[in-house]
Amino acid sequence: MTSTFKILFSIDLLNEYYTSLQCMDFNVVPSAETALLLKNYKMLYKFTGNKLVALVKVNDLDEPFAGIDIDKKFVFYLTLLQPVFMNITNLDLDNMGSRRFYFTNLNQNKAGSSLYLTNKIDDYIPTYRNADTYEPGNLVTNVDGVVFECIQASTGGHNTANRAFWKPTGNFQYISNYNNTAFYAPDSLVNDGAGFIFKCIRETTGGHTTTDITYWEPQGNFLYRPGGLVDDGTGAIFECIQSTKAGKNDTTKDAFWIEKGEFQYVSVKDMYPFVTNIYNYQTIIEANVFSIFVYGLNKTTGVYDLEITIDKNRIETIELTNNVQFDLSQLPAGRYRLIINTDEPVDVYLDNVAVYGNFLGVIEIFTHLGNTNEFGLLDVNGKVKDSIVAGNPVWLQYSIRFGNRLAFWKYFTPKHGVNNITDPPLVTSGYSFIQAPELPAKPDYFLSNIPIPLIEKPILFNLELSSTTDPSLAPNPNPQVTGMLTKNADNFYCNIYLNY
Repeated sequence: MTSTFKILFSIDLLNEYYTSLQCMDFNVVPSAETALLLKNYKMLYKFTGNKLVALVKVNDLDEPFAGIDIDKKFVFYLTLLQPVFMNITNLDLDNMGSRRFYFTNLNQNKAGSSLYLTNKIDDYIPTYRNADTYEPGNLVTNVDGVVFECIQASTGGHNTANRAFWKPTGNFQYISNYNNTAFYAPDSLVNDGAGFIFKCIRETTGGHTTTDITYWEPQGNFLYRPGGLVDDGTGAIFECIQSTKAGKNDTTKDAFWIEKGEFQYVSVKDMYPFVTNIYNYQTIIEANVFSIFVYGLNKTTGVYDLEITIDKNRIETIELTNNVQFDLSQLPAGRYRLIINTDEPVDVYLDNVAVYGNFLGVIEIFTHLGNTNEFGLLDVNGKVKDSIVAGNPVWLQYSIRFGNRLAFWKYFTPKHGVNNITDPPLVTSGYSFIQAPELPAKPDYFLSNIPIPLIEKPILFNLELSSTTDPSLAPNPNPQVTGMLTKNADNFYCNIYLNY
């Protein structure tokens, strides 16, 4: 019997800022447990450029030589090498201080032929259309951005004013509050009273509040801000460039949305609080008795609803407080769902090494997915997927795709020597620049009419100077410059200072 190494899986890190798409801003290393696992399974790993490749020794049947247990996971840490990544990438910077990235093959997010380790981008909540068919549980908005839930199947002709077919569920961030004595069917939506929306996943007649994750799934809210991503329902992804309520300005409104193509991107849904074994938490309501419920991965359902009992699950204090500290050292590193007293569930990633090592993210590749699953490690015959098909090499390839930053470009003209900023001859960029203050005053700066993507390849604009008739090329934003990128309210700005 002969043996050789073949690719078990690879992970590509992509960023649309780069012309090649190759994101080389990270290093990827295995956890200590994974390093041992790789050794035991006679595996090797290599991270080069933007690609992690995991190789496994196979026999002459292309089966893993040492086998692969179905209750394991490969864990890799992401180390940021290039801080410029924070400027060029569509990131929710407000969350970066308290959350980090978590990517996994459990997301099973496929678009086209690509297998993404990120969560699926949510569908845009559409505006009601009179000709469409709606089923109970479907959500729509009216022209004012008020969200409605369908309560009776309708094939058009019953608009949201017809209360026999539609139940008003509030505006972009309000849905009727949970009622502990009411009946809820699967897909019903409720508001927890604090503006967070939950969807019923199991029939209940009261007694199961929104903290009970076996009955309720958190849904977030319905306000879109710049940088937010949605699916238009056909698989096409759009990025918000101007704040809007759901249904108020749909993805056809190019003043509010820019099409990104049929890809799946890293989003705020892929960001989790990373915590240590000593977990500090602040409850909403003061108490002197605190109980914690821990839920791990249910591998049968793929949901974090498997209750795990820990010894130190109850804490009593002499005085009322909302600050509590739990000892989670019994738990192995990984993702968990925590519920403390009556607070909402919190999804966390527990790992001392990830926190103290200041890693920007974690990748978890689980081995239990079945051989018929495209995201599973082996094919239906228990063989690795590294093979030759129609003369081309194929293997299990995962992707993590970051979107590039969109920002308003702001050219400062301290000497007031610029008359206009325009496209070069024979070029139509679709962008224009607005002078401030307006004519006849001399300009202090020129601002792009809409956000412009940051890309590695320069976008060309002409400076029309007051001192000459010959145009000069406007410099592009330099993401390496400190203070180049600023944020005001919801919008990002690239600040470019001219010597004119």
